[in-house]
Amino acid sequence: IIVLSAGFEEKLREWGYEGRVVVVTTTIDPALLDAFCAEDKIEELRKASSLKILFLSRLVKEKGIYETLRAFQSLRKAYPTAELFVAGDGPEYNNLCMQTAHMEGVTLTGHVAGNEKNELLSKSHIYCLPSYTEGLPTSVLEAMAFGIPVVTTAVGGLRDFFKDPEMGSFVDLEKPGDLADKLGQLLANKDRRLAVGKFNLKFAQAHLMAPTIALRLKALCMESMGTPAPSKEKVK
Repeated sequence: IIVLSAGFEEKLREWGYEGRVVVVTTTIDPALLDAFCAEDKIEELRKASSLKILFLSRLVKEKGIYETLRAFQSLRKAYPTAELFVAGDGPEYNNLCMQTAHMEGVTLTGHVAGNEKNELLSKSHIYCLPSYTEGLPTSVLEAMAFGIPVVTTAVGGLRDFFKDPEMGSFVDLEKPGDLADKLGQLLANKDRRLAVGKFNLKFAQAHLMAPTIALRLKALCMESMGTPAPSKEKVK
């Protein structure tokens, strides 16, 4: 059985499953990155004086959208040029439109996909997704592939591979102010944003691209049939 996180494996074991379980991440389409892949472009963008925080998700309370808004509001005095882009649609969209109508620095884009999504990711400096529950959010992997530092929570498959502080920061939503603190640390430290962004880009290119994951799945399928895949195609 192939699962997205060790938590899923633990649940299967609780249910009595004794067979093999393999944890594999979801994937990133390399075509998404055609317009944004060079380290020099990351460095050029990350030096911008007006910094953009991106929240990209289905707009439900469980994704931490209201926590993100509160954290951003608390940071605006110290970082008056910072911006928050909220991308996505869902049951909270209309309420968010009303709540943010007079908030300075907040933009709701609605649902984005394709080139529009690519463009939004390419112009963002910090990705924020403080979810209460997840499987393995593809948006976090995509943000990493665009060289963006990530602020998120240790839920689902994220706890299995996400490295804090190399990839960004885990936040504890039970600690008041922790999300604002972690976002503020990245807003204040240009060198760290650059270092984390480059780390995330290299990690994504090495481990998260669809062709890489496809080779691993191929190897697993061949092994299950008793035919090991050629060693040059095996992926750690």
